[in-house]
Amino acid sequence: MNCPNCGLANRDNAKFCSNCGTQFDAASSQWQTPYRPQPPQASPAGGQNSTLRNIALGCGIVLLIFILFGLSCTRACFGRRRYYRRYGNVVQHIAMNTSSAESSRQSSAVMALPQRPG
Repeated sequence: MNCPNCGLANRDNAKFCSNCGTQFDAASSQWQTPYRPQPPQASPAGGQNSTLRNIALGCGIVLLIFILFGLSCTRACFGRRRYYRRYGNVVQHIAMNTSSAESSRQSSAVMALPQRPG
C-alpha cells in the first residue's frame, strides 16, 4: 500500500504510514492511487542568460578590484622614484647649497674660536 500523502510503500495491513504518520482507513486502501511526483518547473528561457550575466558581472567586479589594487601598489612602490625624477635636482641643489653654507659657517666658527696654547 502506498501512502496517499508522501507516496512511500507500506505494508498492506499498516494503519499508519511509517514515513509521515498519515492514518490509513479502509476506504483509502481500496482506492489506491500511485504517488506521482510533480515534474520540476521548467526555468524561464532567460534564466541561463541571467546566470551568465551575473557571472560576467562578478568577474568584472573582481577584475576592477585587481586593477585598482595594482594601481595603488604601483603608486606606493614607484611614486618616490617619480618624485625624485621631477624634484631630485632641486633637492640636490638645495642640499648642496645647505651643506656648503653650513660648512662655511662651521669653518668660520672654528677660526673664531680662541686657540689653546699647546
